[in-house]
Amino acid sequence: MRRREEIVKIMNKYIDILKETTLAAFMKSLEDIKGYAEKCLMAKHGFTLENDEVRHFIWVTFWKNIDKYLYEKKVIKSPLKTAKRHYFYVRLKKLK
Repeated sequence: MRRREEIVKIMNKYIDILKETTLAAFMKSLEDIKGYAEKCLMAKHGFTLENDEVRHFIWVTFWKNIDKYLYEKKVIKSPLKTAKRHYFYVRLKKLK
């Protein structure tokens, strides 16, 4: 088994917990945002929480805030701010 696969195997139990927790928190945030989203400028232009683009925007905002939190807690550091200033790897995936 390759090292990356070994790491993923170890992390899977935590990833499963994170998936369910993230889904619950994201869905709850959509419920909380609904009243505001129905009244804002975006709704006047036809964008609602049912639009995939809007949900993606909310997800990216959600994720960026978690990312920022991990930086603030010094759990992770931006690869571009490390001594080598590069990412460990870039994984390219062929689109189907």
